[in-house]
Amino acid sequence: MLKRKVFEYRLMDAWGSTLKGISISHDEKNSVCCMKARDSHVSGPYNMLDMDFIEINDDVMKTVKHILDNSRLYGIRGVEMNKEVMVLDGYRQEFYISNGSRQKSISASNLQTYRYDFEKYPKASSLMKLLLDLADALVPAGVSKEYFQLEE
Repeated sequence: MLKRKVFEYRLMDAWGSTLKGISISHDEKNSVCCMKARDSHVSGPYNMLDMDFIEINDDVMKTVKHILDNSRLYGIRGVEMNKEVMVLDGYRQEFYISNGSRQKSISASNLQTYRYDFEKYPKASSLMKLLLDLADALVPAGVSKEYFQLEE
């Protein structure tokens, strides 16, 4: 069976260096790859990442797929800047989601500045809820909550 990525989240600094991230793949061994920058003081595309792989069972993968099947996520085209808070450097968040028939890449900046409010910030709130729901499913399976953070 071909390994198929169903989700990836990367927290990056303002210059695009990955600080930490998580990638979930579906194959005969459902796996989660947790990524963390080896040296947070090195910036640029060449920072080294330490990776840790965790196998998850079929029930956890079924929950993950159910979370990723939310049609609202596939309609997000991007998250507008939060005009209520001024951030000079901050963070970038990159998402990749797939439910098998659809896939979507979403970029955001400084999600940590938004309030969890679906009426005022529907796109940012949907992405925050996605991370919360995935953390609820994966933390009991051995994945550290730190990989779902919006900032360091």
